[in-house]
Amino acid sequence: MVYNTYYLLDNALPHLRHLTLKHCNCYQLSTLFNLIPNLHSLDIVLSLGFNTDWSNNIPLLTHLRKFVLNSYGEKLTMIQIKQLLSKMPNLRHFELDTQGYMDLIDGQQWELLVSHLIVFDFRIYLLCLSLNISEENILESFRSLFWLEYKHWFVAYNSSHMQHIFTVPRFASNIVMHPYIDWPPSCTSSNFDFDQYITCLHLSSLNSIPHRFTNITSLIFGIEETIINSRLVAFLNLVKHIPFLNSISFRDLSVLKYMPNDIVFKQIRNLYVRDINTRANIPLRLDINQLCNIFPLLERLSLELTSRQDLLLLIDQLRYLSIAKFGLYHSSSIDQRSFRSLSVTRDWLMKNSRRLKTNNNFTYKLINNKIHLWMNNEKVCFVSLSRNAM
Repeated sequence: MVYNTYYLLDNALPHLRHLTLKHCNCYQLSTLFNLIPNLHSLDIVLSLGFNTDWSNNIPLLTHLRKFVLNSYGEKLTMIQIKQLLSKMPNLRHFELDTQGYMDLIDGQQWELLVSHLIVFDFRIYLLCLSLNISEENILESFRSLFWLEYKHWFVAYNSSHMQHIFTVPRFASNIVMHPYIDWPPSCTSSNFDFDQYITCLHLSSLNSIPHRFTNITSLIFGIEETIINSRLVAFLNLVKHIPFLNSISFRDLSVLKYMPNDIVFKQIRNLYVRDINTRANIPLRLDINQLCNIFPLLERLSLELTSRQDLLLLIDQLRYLSIAKFGLYHSSSIDQRSFRSLSVTRDWLMKNSRRLKTNNNFTYKLINNKIHLWMNNEKVCFVSLSRNAM
């Protein structure tokens, strides 16, 4: 994997067969291909420009079998794609992720270009979509025998937010927002099950909770919803019906105020709290203790705190915690000066945390006024010394 084309433009690489390139501009592409003429597979993020001739300047690539193209900048056109593919006569696998206009969603045009391919996947974000075109008309050209019977390539259209057309299952979304907005997407296959690919459920309401998604691993509560007593039962039932759930993101920790004492979520390994200070009107120390009891097996944690003591409690009580991010502020005001005055350094943590004093093999970084910790997550047994032993 290479992150910049400049590392490749000095010398010819005739023996290079596989390349993943995270940034390349279209003006460098022909030079790159001339230096690496025997590529078998290429995965590239391409920055487009105003030069309309760049695709025509690509040399013949007879060895290329797999081409994964992600483009940004100026919009890719069907003419440019035709020129590109004409230089790759033995291509068998083509994947395209781009933005473009209506000319890119013509299924009949694509048939002429990709009939020889074994694998063809695309995601195209549409620009300047005509108001007179319905969802069904957008998909109609992809309902031919070629697409449905001969190739078994199925295409879907998502009309919410950024409108895009895409092949499934390759570009089927893994996240859904509830309440739903145009879900599931329209698809050329009436039997395609979008629900099975959803791993993240984003909730802005706990009314009419969905239990249809069986592969959810992450649950996010949106900014419009705080879990209060009246919705607690719905929340607990939801968690109960998601067998693979391991990550939860809350707006704040007000949910802990209403949580029964016997509730323990052992399956939750990742917890993210976005705003503990400005909205949670409950004693913070109680939240911290409850958090450790309710989520005893956390491995990743992100939240804001108002005291160094709370930070130590989390580190020492959550024995399996390995990756943590803490914003540490005075409760009176949240600003950079208050953060610095709390003076939590690596040495301070080693001196005051029982866990980190016993095992100081951890990494500490201060990034954007946030404490980032990477710790050994092996359970540590602390030895309590009696007064006589001291």
